Amino acid sequence: MGTATIRRRAGGALAVLALVIAGATACGGTADESDPVADGKGAEAVTSGVTSRPAQLVVDVADAAGLPKRFRTSAEKPGAPRGDGKLPDLTGLDGLRAAGSAAPSAQGLVAVAHRLPGRTVDVDLRQETHLFVNGMGVSWFGRDNNANLDLGHAAVLTAEDKAKALLAHESSITFADIPKKSVRQDGPVRDPKRVQSEEETARAAGLGYLRLTVPDHHRPQDEEVDRFVAFVRKQSPDTWLYFHCRGGKGRTTTFMAMYDMMRNAQRVGYEDILRRQQLLGGTDLLGADDTEGGQALARKEFLRSFHAYARTNTDGFATPYSTWVAHGGA
Repeated sequence: MGTATIRRRAGGALAVLALVIAGATACGGTADESDPVADGKGAEAVTSGVTSRPAQLVVDVADAAGLPKRFRTSAEKPGAPRGDGKLPDLTGLDGLRAAGSAAPSAQGLVAVAHRLPGRTVDVDLRQETHLFVNGMGVSWFGRDNNANLDLGHAAVLTAEDKAKALLAHESSITFADIPKKSVRQDGPVRDPKRVQSEEETARAAGLGYLRLTVPDHHRPQDEEVDRFVAFVRKQSPDTWLYFHCRGGKGRTTTFMAMYDMMRNAQRVGYEDILRRQQLLGGTDLLGADDTEGGQALARKEFLRSFHAYARTNTDGFATPYSTWVAHGGA
């Protein structure tokens, strides 16, 4: 289906994984999520794990005890808002059973499992190829963190499986150091080492697992929205959903708001849901402008549409979001 190679800079100082998967089907944040790969710094930019877009293998988060960065739950009292100090409508928030954070390490997932009572599902929102090496969260970081932007769900998962096999086969792995975008790793990771997928790591921590391949900075694709809605339909209201992306900002806040809408849109307005998710520690999605090439505005308008979908729902979400839109939904 393609070729896979390991390339090293002269002198053996840096090993970078490159995967090329031919014929992949296109579909129509800890270290901060927005900046491009540093040109000429750290590692050479090479082919990403799933596309021809440049990407570098980096450490996202060290494996340390404690909850992941930006961890928050819907059971917490939202912080005081700026301005008039008036809180949004909090109806249903304390019973939502939603949590979010930046990318976790293996120990971070264990801490999440201990923090949230009862059944908890790790809802992994990252489209970018990512794995765990000796408990560290690692990924292939490309410009705007979108090395997999043109790939669909199945292609991302196929490439990640290949990436895992290649890293497991290597006797030594060296990571790029991108200032403000990665955690510095002193020296290579050598055998014996442990390479795991996030699903394996989450299940070892006692968590359930759902993967949604959502591109950074963008609104979620309708395919992923439908997959999420179908998943939520099957969950008991007492299940905790733990959402994370890379930085715990845009994608995490988006899906915590979507889950809030599915449970509460028929009694809480669109702006109140987005405001209360911001006050819990998320991103201000209402204040989105067009500084991200229009993507932030597109995400904001999608959320307005999704709120209308949830508010007008009468069949327990049996109708997928994409079908609702195709038949005239807002």
